[in-house]
Amino acid sequence: MMNFGERLKKIRIERGLRQEDIGKIVHAGKSTVSQWENNIHVPDLETVTKIVAALNIPLDYLLGRTDSRFGDRAAEEAQVPYSHHANLRLIPVLGIIRAGDPLFAYENIIGYEPVNADEIKNGDYFFLKVTGDSMSGPGSRIQEGDLVLVKKQDYIENGQIAVVLVNSDEATLKRVYVQGEQYILQADNPKYPPMAVSAKELKIIGRVLKGNYTL
Repeated sequence: MMNFGERLKKIRIERGLRQEDIGKIVHAGKSTVSQWENNIHVPDLETVTKIVAALNIPLDYLLGRTDSRFGDRAAEEAQVPYSHHANLRLIPVLGIIRAGDPLFAYENIIGYEPVNADEIKNGDYFFLKVTGDSMSGPGSRIQEGDLVLVKKQDYIENGQIAVVLVNSDEATLKRVYVQGEQYILQADNPKYPPMAVSAKELKIIGRVLKGNYTL
């Protein structure tokens, strides 16, 4: 599934428009539109709604939440009246995270989700699409396919759920406990046993703030 920048560029080219033309719609410069198309930055929701209105495409399509360019625009806006929520910010949705890749690498971003700006005042945030069922137990009830809101940080307190990399593998969600010089990674699903890893084997990417977001 293409992300915001790819879709904006695709639609622009299909319509025979220049980056300057998109910029005129929202009073932005060519360089700003170029940054949007390359996923260096993402515009705010007010700007995005102006773009979708001018290009006559569904908001969910441009945000990467559906592959369909068709739909009931009135019903969509009635469900989620973005234009009336100036205090919302678009947060990138990441797919697979691997060691060595920049966290917000172009290929990692699979879409965007709106979040109240009051909830994310300081720091960098992202959504992670969950794979696997290790956190589907009674504690967090995070299911495969859910989105979890994550604050980027390299530390965690006992019992909090973190996005971690173990032995430079793909990112995983686990509750983290400190035991002496080791970290204990605990799944909420009882079928997965605890895992003990050393500090050298573990990289903490961020703390999970909210779960049960479904993409």
